Amino acid sequence: MEKEKKSKGSLVVIIILIILLLGACAYIGYDKFFVKKDNQVSNNNENKGVEKLDVNSRLVQSLYNRVSTGLIGKTSSCSLNYMYITGNGMEVEDFYSDKASEQQKMKLVGNLLSESFRIFANEEETIPDTINVDDYGEYKNAYVTNKELNSQYQETYYTKEYVEAVYKSVYGKNAKLDTSAPIVMDSYGGEIYYYVPSIDKYALYVTVTGQVCPQEAYTELVKATKSDKELKIYEKIVTIKNDDIIDAGDTADSNYVYTFELEDDGMYKFVSRVKKD
Repeated sequence: MEKEKKSKGSLVVIIILIILLLGACAYIGYDKFFVKKDNQVSNNNENKGVEKLDVNSRLVQSLYNRVSTGLIGKTSSCSLNYMYITGNGMEVEDFYSDKASEQQKMKLVGNLLSESFRIFANEEETIPDTINVDDYGEYKNAYVTNKELNSQYQETYYTKEYVEAVYKSVYGKNAKLDTSAPIVMDSYGGEIYYYVPSIDKYALYVTVTGQVCPQEAYTELVKATKSDKELKIYEKIVTIKNDDIIDAGDTADSNYVYTFELEDDGMYKFVSRVKKD
C-alpha cells in the first residue's frame, strides 16, 4: 500500500514537471514570436510610405529636367549642370534654394527659358544700348546690347511675367522674384538677360567670352524615391579627364541627390542638390 502511494506521488511530481516544462517552452516560443513580430512591425513602420519610382517616369523626368541640363549620356563637363558651377575654379557646391544667392538661382531659370517665349523687339520698343551693371557682382562686365556687338543677334527680351512664372515653377508658388539678379543663359556667360526697369522686361545683353573645357562627362539617374511630401532623385556623374585626346585620362565619380517638396497645390518645389560620397 505504501509503495502504491509512493508511485502515485512520483507520478504526480512527474506530471507537474512536464506541465512546467511545457509551460516554459510555450512562454519561450510566445516571447520569440512576438519579439520577431514587433521587430517586423517596427521595420515596416520605418519603411512605411517610402516608394521607389521609375526614373524614366514622366514625374521624375519632368522634375529632373527642371533643375538640370538633362544631358543624360556623354557631354562636356562644362555644359553639364553649369547652373551649379561657381567661380573661376569650376567648383560645384551644394545648392539649397533657401540659402543660394539670387544670381545662382536665376541660372536655373535661364536654363528653362524657352525660345518660343522670346520676343523680338520692334522699332517702337527702345532697349537701352548699354546698361549700368555695377551691382551685378561677377556679371558686372561692360555688357552691351547685341546689335552693337554682333549683327547675328537681334534685340530680344522676355516679359517679366513669363520669367516670374518659370521662377515659381522651380522654387514654389510663394517664391518672390528678385529682378536685380541677371539671367545667365549658358555655361560661358556670354548671353545674359538683364531686367530693364524702363521697359519692364528682361532684355538680352551679350559680350565676348572664351572657355576651355578639357573634360567629358557621363550622366545617369540611379534611382528615385518618394516619401510623404518628399521626392528624391539620385544622379551619378562620371567625369573623364581628357587633356590627351589619344590616351583617355582618369575618371572620377560624383553622386548627387536632388530633393523636392510637395506643395498643397499638388506641385513640387525644388529644395536642394547635395553631393553624396
